Amino acid sequence: MKFKLLNIMLVAPFLTVAASHANAALAAADVPLIFGDTYVSVGASAELYGNVLATTYLVAGATTTVTGHIQTGTAVTLGASAQVGGEINSATAITLGASSVVTGRACFGTALTQGASSTYDDTACDSSGFPSAIVTMTYNRGLLLDEKGDLSDLASPDGSNSAELESFVSQDIALNPSQDSIPPETYNFNSVYLYDATSLTTGENVTITLERHQHFVFNITDMVSLGAGTQIKFADGDAGAADNTGSVTWNIGGYTSLGTDAKMEGKVLSSGYVSTGVRSEVCGGLFSADSYVTVGASAKVGTCTFD
Repeated sequence: MKFKLLNIMLVAPFLTVAASHANAALAAADVPLIFGDTYVSVGASAELYGNVLATTYLVAGATTTVTGHIQTGTAVTLGASAQVGGEINSATAITLGASSVVTGRACFGTALTQGASSTYDDTACDSSGFPSAIVTMTYNRGLLLDEKGDLSDLASPDGSNSAELESFVSQDIALNPSQDSIPPETYNFNSVYLYDATSLTTGENVTITLERHQHFVFNITDMVSLGAGTQIKFADGDAGAADNTGSVTWNIGGYTSLGTDAKMEGKVLSSGYVSTGVRSEVCGGLFSADSYVTVGASAKVGTCTFD
């Protein structure tokens, strides 16, 4: 066991609500794939294809892979053989499990504890930017709430510009904006099609097909709970963002829960907690404005392979 203590000062701008609007352009390194307003917990062998930002702490299980940066308001703990493709920026402590690998620096406020054979780039972390600036993400809860508010405002009071979904989906369905007679709204310079529901729950192994590569927005007042094996996907099975002709954004007023092996197209903006099951897949990001994000063992975030 190797223990190393450095005297550094870390700045945590992500803990301050910025004045900029959610739609303002942010640098790629500034935008997380996963944001938890409290903590983020990641199961063993999960794969996260982007940056992770937690207002408090992050815990990742053994053999977890994070391709981007990790930033927390308190501690970071990595399990054995975990891999991080970017830097870790923790306001307090970092613990690296045995044989874990951090490609970038491990920047900490109090202490770094290394398991056997763990490695990281030991270039100095200096708040002055020497020899290079610490990677910091300024994304925060305020920006998330702004985006959620903008999505909610797209819907007309009488619901004439959206289609209502049943609260419980027990069998396969297809959503086609043309057939559902939804007029397009404009959001971020794209024509988007709105669907809404008080809540959305599915049975097991249900498939919700999104016809054609359109930009879909789902405004769900309460919660979303997908049964085991459920899939929400574009008709051709390809992620909509792959060719920039389609996207899905989920604006959820409560919690979000995905069952085992569930797969979901889009980015999840949840007010409550987000929990994904074992081997689940979410093509976009996971965001919680008021709570935590947990990613199941062997789950994937940032990529999907549909059946």
